[in-house]
Amino acid sequence: GGARLVAQIGYQPQWLPRDFPTTEEGRHAYSRWTEEVVSRYADKVDTWEIWNEPLLFWLTYPNHKPDKQGPPQKPLSMEETDALAASYADMILEVIRAASTVIRQRDPQATILSPGFEDFLNPIMGPRFGEFSRKVYTRLLSGGMAKHVDGFCIHSYPLGFPAKAPPLGDPGLWRKFDQAADTGRLAQWLKQNHVLL
Repeated sequence: GGARLVAQIGYQPQWLPRDFPTTEEGRHAYSRWTEEVVSRYADKVDTWEIWNEPLLFWLTYPNHKPDKQGPPQKPLSMEETDALAASYADMILEVIRAASTVIRQRDPQATILSPGFEDFLNPIMGPRFGEFSRKVYTRLLSGGMAKHVDGFCIHSYPLGFPAKAPPLGDPGLWRKFDQAADTGRLAQWLKQNHVLL
């Protein structure tokens, strides 16, 4: 009765490139696909989430996984980290803008969420991932992401992920980060969480 359906617009079908839409051509194709999906399911879906964990599955930070295959990569300098974070944030924002425009046109009453962002306190991502992801999130928030979405979608695993990992952050810390970026008006959606019931 009272359930709300959240649909994720990401992981394109096989007729689109199977990576993050980083080019103008890729974003155009992604927008077309988004339009088809939203037009077909607008009467069934209340909330649309744009993509999922782009920094984990798509725009990865070099050597951010301790178990990554192949030889270790040289850590990026601070200047390289800043430049990469800015580049990734700008690409993600373009995808958010493209999808949000289509959703607003086809389903004006819908709620739109940012991509589900990774827990930047997660220690299993490597020692530099938290710093890098914070830079990406800060640029997204300060760059106007709140103009295109209704909620900042997060994944938080306070008991660790996987279970053997040390305890991670909690939604309260995300809220402090959100407010620090001067986007307190942007609702926070916790879409993935690991707790014991």
